[in-house]
Amino acid sequence: ALAFQPSAKARIAFIDFEASGLGPFSWPIEVGWSFEDGVTDSILISPSPQWPMEAWDIRAEHLHGITPRMLSDL
Repeated sequence: ALAFQPSAKARIAFIDFEASGLGPFSWPIEVGWSFEDGVTDSILISPSPQWPMEAWDIRAEHLHGITPRMLSDL
C-alpha cells in the first residue's frame, strides 16, 4: 500500500464557508482560507439566479456581515 508522503512544500489549510442562512436551503456566499503560516484570503460567491432569496436569513447576515447588496455588485 502507498502511504501519503507530504512534500516539503505541502501546507495545512483551514477552509471556512459563510452561508445565506442557517437553514437547509441556504447557499454559499463566501469561502475563506487560512494557512498555518497565517496567510489568509477569501472571496465572495456570486449567487445563482436559481438560488432562492427566501433562504436569506438576517440572523446569518448579522453573524457574517455580508449583505445581499454586496453579492449583487459582483
